[in-house]
Amino acid sequence: MSEPLGTTTLQLPSELVDVSNYVKKRIGSGINNLEITDEQIADRIMDAFQFFSVYNDNGIERVYQPHSLTQTDLENSSIPTANNVLEVIRVLMPNNIDKNYRTDITYNLRNTINFSDVFYSGYMGDALNYYSLMKMKIEEIIDTFTPAPSIRFNRYTNTIHVDESLHTRFVIDDIVVYEAYIILDPGTYGNVFSDRMFLNLASAYTQKQWGLNLLKFEGIKLFSGNVVNGKYLYETALQDIEKYEEEIKTTATPSMFSIG
Repeated sequence: MSEPLGTTTLQLPSELVDVSNYVKKRIGSGINNLEITDEQIADRIMDAFQFFSVYNDNGIERVYQPHSLTQTDLENSSIPTANNVLEVIRVLMPNNIDKNYRTDITYNLRNTINFSDVFYSGYMGDALNYYSLMKMKIEEIIDTFTPAPSIRFNRYTNTIHVDESLHTRFVIDDIVVYEAYIILDPGTYGNVFSDRMFLNLASAYTQKQWGLNLLKFEGIKLFSGNVVNGKYLYETALQDIEKYEEEIKTTATPSMFSIG
């Protein structure tokens, strides 16, 4: 059975307990009786982590993932990805060859300029300039005659759709590599839970849940004489959430991809 959209397949790490305790103390545990369950706190923490991972580069990592093509991949012109892939940048095809000839023209073309050519073409300075210009020209030729394929990707389908017939260029077990951003698994990289911006957002999300839980008791006077004010907790949490989410977005690396 497929998972509903918005859920995460990441396993909750032991560090989640530490984050939960931190969040509880930050919003008033020990002074106030928190009307919120541990399950709700865990859910709000993971909500904060999902937002943090999507909009800030401290929660993700750029990787080059190899994949061995199967018969299904060739028939569907698609490449499966892992569940934690957030965005696919491009597909690199090292075996950029025609299956009928099994020869790599681009490899031979690159080797028309070899190390000896650099030294026998003149002075060292001129030789390096010549080498650099020729290398750029060769890459331009390669891009023209063997362009990278167009791709389509949606993170909820976990599939890269390649807009060309893979079976005309590849055979089973050929290797392709896709460049992608993946969400860091907190079960492996627990330090991501120590990020200040993430902790701020997790605390605000939890306070919002606490305030929401108390809204049904709004205005009730307790034995201590205090009056339940869930609306205040809820509204101040909304203000903090807006501030912290904006901070996470604006501190992302300028070259980060856009999410749409």
